[in-house]
Amino acid sequence: MIDSKFKSILHIIIGCLFSLSIITILLSITCFNSIQNINKVNIDILILIIGIIIFIFFSYLIICFVNPKNNKMIYLISIIVFIIQLLFIYNYFFYTGWDADYIYQFSSHMAHKDYVYDVSYFSMCPNNLFLVFIYKYLILLIHNIGFHGYEHAFLIVVNVVLSNLAGILLYKSVNKLFNKSSYAYLAYFIYLLLVLLSPWISIPYSDTLALIFPISMFYIYISYSNNLKYFFISLISLIAYNLKPQSFVFFIVFIIFYFFDLISSKIKKISLLFTILGILFSFLITNYGINNIKEQTSEYESIIKSEDRFGMAHYLMMGLNNNGGTYNYDDVIFSSSFDSKKQRDIANYQEAIKRLKTINLPIHIIKKTLINYNDGSFAWGKEGNFYKEIVDTKNNTLSPFLRNIYYDTGKYNNIFSSVVYGIWILTLICCGFSLKGVNKEKDMLMLSFFGLFLFVTLFEARARYLFSNVPLIIILAIYGLDNIYNKANKKDKRFD
Repeated sequence: MIDSKFKSILHIIIGCLFSLSIITILLSITCFNSIQNINKVNIDILILIIGIIIFIFFSYLIICFVNPKNNKMIYLISIIVFIIQLLFIYNYFFYTGWDADYIYQFSSHMAHKDYVYDVSYFSMCPNNLFLVFIYKYLILLIHNIGFHGYEHAFLIVVNVVLSNLAGILLYKSVNKLFNKSSYAYLAYFIYLLLVLLSPWISIPYSDTLALIFPISMFYIYISYSNNLKYFFISLISLIAYNLKPQSFVFFIVFIIFYFFDLISSKIKKISLLFTILGILFSFLITNYGINNIKEQTSEYESIIKSEDRFGMAHYLMMGLNNNGGTYNYDDVIFSSSFDSKKQRDIANYQEAIKRLKTINLPIHIIKKTLINYNDGSFAWGKEGNFYKEIVDTKNNTLSPFLRNIYYDTGKYNNIFSSVVYGIWILTLICCGFSLKGVNKEKDMLMLSFFGLFLFVTLFEARARYLFSNVPLIIILAIYGLDNIYNKANKKDKRFD
């Protein structure tokens, strides 16, 4: 009886937190769209409406008519999509700038043992050191088998492979939760349009590399009942955190639910041992990788200084700037002006409090919400020096056509932006309908949704920070769609 009441209270709390986040998002998008002045997307209303109608039509066909008994079909579809992705990327590929280029160049230097003269970036932002460690050994792998000229291309292939594996896990997760392959294929269809055909797949960086982690943790959680699941989820956790902190949100939710299950004796206490072991192994792996890069840079007398590290206070301060909480170079200059981490953190917190007193907080939150959620392309093309080097077109047909779609200056770019915007907004709307019904897995997804919303609202605003969690958001949208579908079927039966 007590356990039942506790579950109801927990569900209500999660429902309230989720409602707060989804209402803020949907109200910001529908009622306050005009106040966004940073990273605003060029949307054609007519194309948006047509795109939504076509998307709804195909979604209806999938739900009503796609019900194959052989679930292995998803593997064939993934292979076909894999080939299409490589073909598309080959035709629109370019070299980007910003952090992604720096990480690749630095990883390449590490792999080839070239001299590195400046590591100040990693002193300030050591969160990308583990990414460098992974890229270093991927580059070494392809280099040592004789494909030195294809090292960058190989990292893109890794992106494509991992994005497809995440898509398969998404399909399998939805199929397991609902036992409806039509829902699973619809989830995959949404994922195809928002992620697999997204040009972000062509950028070797943590946003795409981390795609596999949140959906892997969720799939392991719902698919296995033995104690090993606690080990593997925990093992993935710190790897995810050291690649992309936003992909760590689901693990925090997992720990919250795990704790409540543990104290209510729903799971055996030996599972705690497996959880601790998983975290320990994850810590050893990530710590080894980070120290590996630190030791190699020290050989070149380039020391990564822990005192120069930008802490949470810096990103909290940045999240309160008058630029909509987005990246601001003046904030970087301000934080780097302090000699020690302690001084920096104190100054950052003081500046954050100062900004909090002067800004219009509701308007600031709306602006940040629009920057984070009002873009189905996840702020494609919005980073600095984005189109650093555009390579020659590969042909006179497909290559210019795809560049016209994906490049900001392309003739059809507003079609791309409008269509993915419509699909993304519909996905968020469906998430809003997921509130009805008590379901542990759904509650975990709702709390993850709120956690991610809280993360990007408190700290630096970036739409691409949502990218690694899109598979979980899609599953939540399928819960909402299921509620809509069941409600519509009940009404139909009343009229019969």
